[in-house]
Amino acid sequence: AVVSTQSTGDKNMCIAQLYSTLPQTHLFEVNLEKDNAFGLGVYLYGLGPDRLVPYVSIFVKDVIKSGYVDRQGMIKPNDQIIKCGDTSFVGIKQEQALRILKNRTHMKLRTFT
Repeated sequence: AVVSTQSTGDKNMCIAQLYSTLPQTHLFEVNLEKDNAFGLGVYLYGLGPDRLVPYVSIFVKDVIKSGYVDRQGMIKPNDQIIKCGDTSFVGIKQEQALRILKNRTHMKLRTFT
């Protein structure tokens, strides 16, 4: 058995300190008009699964300068794509994400501040 010498109050303080160091997040949704000639103008990357990220997550790696997404101004590098249309992006591979993005224009994202 493991015996803790910390009181419940001390543990709560440690947890509060840990959470205070994590970045704040904000969920937002965008409707994009697809540009068939040039696409959305974003590069993506997948992260996980590992001990820090327990499932594969899809993030915006970069936004192409003067591309559609850059001109609309809402999506930024390192934003996480949560959902596109009715399809969850949690746990999917980067190749699947690219196929889905070609056919959908409504996205839900998480930005980190």
